[in-house]
Amino acid sequence: MSLSPTTLELSVTCPAVTMVESSSSLSLWSDLPPELLDSVFGGLCNLKDILRSSSVCSSWHYSASLVYHRKFVPSLAVFNGPTDKKFRILNLLKDPTHEESDRSESDFRVDSDIWFCGCTRGFLLAIGVSFPYQVHLINPYTKAISSLPSLSPLEDVQQLLQFQEISRVSGILKSFVKKAVSSAIPSNPDSISSLPSLSPLEDVQQLLQFQEISRVSGILKSFVKKAVSSAIPSNPDCIVMIIYSFDRKLALCRRRDKNWTDFESVPGISSIDDIVFYNGIFLAIDKIGEIYSCELSLDDAPKAVPMGRAAPFKYEPCKKYFAESVSGELFLALKKLEYSDEGDSTTCFVIYELDSDTGEWREVRSLKGKALFLSSRGLSMAVSAGNPGSSGGFVEENSVYFTDGLGMSDSVGVFEWESKQIKKLYQPSSWNSQLFWITPAYAY
Repeated sequence: MSLSPTTLELSVTCPAVTMVESSSSLSLWSDLPPELLDSVFGGLCNLKDILRSSSVCSSWHYSASLVYHRKFVPSLAVFNGPTDKKFRILNLLKDPTHEESDRSESDFRVDSDIWFCGCTRGFLLAIGVSFPYQVHLINPYTKAISSLPSLSPLEDVQQLLQFQEISRVSGILKSFVKKAVSSAIPSNPDSISSLPSLSPLEDVQQLLQFQEISRVSGILKSFVKKAVSSAIPSNPDCIVMIIYSFDRKLALCRRRDKNWTDFESVPGISSIDDIVFYNGIFLAIDKIGEIYSCELSLDDAPKAVPMGRAAPFKYEPCKKYFAESVSGELFLALKKLEYSDEGDSTTCFVIYELDSDTGEWREVRSLKGKALFLSSRGLSMAVSAGNPGSSGGFVEENSVYFTDGLGMSDSVGVFEWESKQIKKLYQPSSWNSQLFWITPAYAY
């Protein structure tokens, strides 16, 4: 798939600012004191105004990012699948009595051959649903696109496509021919008589085409679990790491790589639950709670090395999330589930914080004026409570705002630590929505 801004048909309401100034005039703007910029930007209450201000120059970008983290909180990205052909970014903390259209920060249309799997550093992770399953990072506010290697060379993709092809053809033929009647017996009733193939029939061709679209969309929807990058895509040193496949493996690519590189197999490693780029290194945690430091080399295959510290949450049967704060604190959230015939439901969260001095994890009894935003596919972070959110809303301290579901019926809930109660905050209209938190790229 060849992707370009025109392919996306983006119609974004807050484009980046294009400065047409002389170098001397621009220098005057960039030399404004940080205290003055902070005072001016601090008076802005609209996310789009902050976005425009951040596009002027590097000093404005820096000041705008500080104001963003002080005043605003993550937005909710909503993708209802290729058939909807629309991607929405909502301010979920705005008055919930408002219509969804009133809470929209950015809407844009996409072609049906694109699937969004998550985000990293303000860029959406988009995958083409036709061969060679190209991967792109897209800035939803500015239309900037960075291309990454396609998924097709990955061994797991090849095996999955082969298996799906066998299943697809078998399933079609099983139900396509309903009954057969002949006017007479074949010329030789004791031998096999061949008849024409079904493949030229128009109905067969249409059915195969429909099955192909459904097949590939289904694979890609659940194939890439999450993406994390070391920097924004324009940085030449940017490294993107993904959790992929049903076994939840790790792979990475650098800015100019032609292919994804699988991690070296590690004996005893369980499927990966979450990843984060923290203090200059990638960390991963698996299903049983073992934490790994990811060692990257230009000469050898990357590998995940167990950090070897006994963790109090090891062997906990729950979903685990890394969440970093702007000030550099690293939290680990454990989402406890209750299992039933009707489906799994979230019951509570247990939070740990990394002690940067000792390297030990300790359970926290209070988030100290913070709230956590958690999503399996997108951003997870700690923010200061009391933030108004763009255009209104309020973040309660000691609360966890989380996306819930397994990708088939996602919703958003909030866990209130003091009352131990969970309230539903948002339920999308589509049954197969993808939901994840996102912040603009200029916030990094």
